[in-house]
Amino acid sequence: MQTTGNLGLKKPEGTDIVDIADLNGNMDILDNAVTSKVDKVTGKQLSTNDYTTAEKTKLAGVAAGATNYTHPATHPPAIIAQDASNRFVTDAEKTAWNAKAGTAVATTATNGLMSAADKTLLNNNTGFGTTAGTATAYTLTLSPAPTVLIAGLKFSFKTHIASGANPTLNPNTLGAKAIKKPNGNAATLALNGVYTVVYDGTAFILQGEGGEYGTATAADVLAGKTIGTEGGLIDGAIVQRGATDGYTNSVSAAWAAGGGCWVRIPAGAYLKTTAVGNPEIRVTDPNVVPANWLRGVSMFGQDGAIVNRSVENNHSPSNAAEIWATGDVFLMPQAGYYNGVTWTKSTFPTLVPSNVRAGVSIGTLVGTLQPWVGGLTTVDFATQAGADGKTEEMFRFPAGFTIGSFAGSILFGTSNNNSHQDHSIVLQDIHGNRLVLIRHFVDGWSMNTTQQATGLIVDKRSRRITMPSTQYMWGFGHDGDIAADGSFSKPFNMDGEVMLVHVVVASLGGGYSTASARGAAVWN
Repeated sequence: MQTTGNLGLKKPEGTDIVDIADLNGNMDILDNAVTSKVDKVTGKQLSTNDYTTAEKTKLAGVAAGATNYTHPATHPPAIIAQDASNRFVTDAEKTAWNAKAGTAVATTATNGLMSAADKTLLNNNTGFGTTAGTATAYTLTLSPAPTVLIAGLKFSFKTHIASGANPTLNPNTLGAKAIKKPNGNAATLALNGVYTVVYDGTAFILQGEGGEYGTATAADVLAGKTIGTEGGLIDGAIVQRGATDGYTNSVSAAWAAGGGCWVRIPAGAYLKTTAVGNPEIRVTDPNVVPANWLRGVSMFGQDGAIVNRSVENNHSPSNAAEIWATGDVFLMPQAGYYNGVTWTKSTFPTLVPSNVRAGVSIGTLVGTLQPWVGGLTTVDFATQAGADGKTEEMFRFPAGFTIGSFAGSILFGTSNNNSHQDHSIVLQDIHGNRLVLIRHFVDGWSMNTTQQATGLIVDKRSRRITMPSTQYMWGFGHDGDIAADGSFSKPFNMDGEVMLVHVVVASLGGGYSTASARGAAVWN
């Protein structure tokens, strides 16, 4: 600390602490020095000696014009002697002096002296340190060290451990106080976090806090977005469904009574987007296809494919039918829907009352066929070809037979020379329908031939015709109407009489043709 040479004013050096008492002392010295000075009057000069009343009276008695001395208008500063109590002040010193603060306490708008409270805050607002202690009771050694906990005290610190519930802080053993957020809630501090607090007279208040974060977690925030938490920003975990394809497959689906279904959808957010619009849930089930519901019934805008046979035809024809020996009737219905009161039918041409024994019912069909006892007759037929169109009966099986059999010889012969012959042996029903058994056709060439069969069997039940032969027979199994297995496709009624007939279609030129049947016919 230095002092001035005249008044001994204290002049602090750069390392000295400015003390308000020193400043006040300097002011008092200056004030006392100023009160002992004589005011300067314009046009007058001060004497370096005391100027008494007697001297003034003496000077007043000098006659006018007693001397010719002319006082100069200016004097050089060097002629004035200065001492510790009397010195010149430069303009710069006056400007600096006029700019000095007054003795009033400084405000935010006016310069002034620092109050004791401000000085205390100044001395205590520069600290920093790292905590120690526990997660709920931090201790702290600040440097520079505060000397007292005063409202407005501000400092920063770094945490050595994440805080627990309701943490407190005890800086420099000045007292443990709660650490709180600006909203009054207990603070939450992270490991190695750097925080600034201000003491409000009761607790340390965190600075720079935005208040509460709420209770949202990653599971409450959309993926791709972030949310602030006590631990910092975290990424959201909620998947946005349908954002790319516009739809999301359901997790599962179950039938709901009354029409509809319960759909379990995947967890996530379903938001309308510019790209795809409103998201959709897709429910898949391999059975939800048009083939599984009625045509004319729309499900979700899709028409069904099952034909409603009950509406289409109340007597829907079946695709196939069988009657087994056990009495079971099997019908193969057409594909489609049947409401339970729709009939499906199949027609058996031979299933008529006349083919069912009288007194026997098959369903609602009642038979009318009367019992019949078979018979036996001798057959002795022979003929030679006659006029064109000639028809001759050889023998017949009576109506009502089940199996008709002929045992004997059926002979068909031709001897001709450049003739035209067309002869046949046929079976004929009561309606005139014919089945060709043997045919002899010759046109313009010579031929001698004989065809012979050793029997004939007509089985009404199986609708088969058998004609054993000892010679090759044109017609039967070849050019005739009967296949090799005895079946036939032409219409032929076996319910009535069945006749064996010789038919002459044409007989021209030389030669002749013969037909004969000799044996016995039996039926039952």
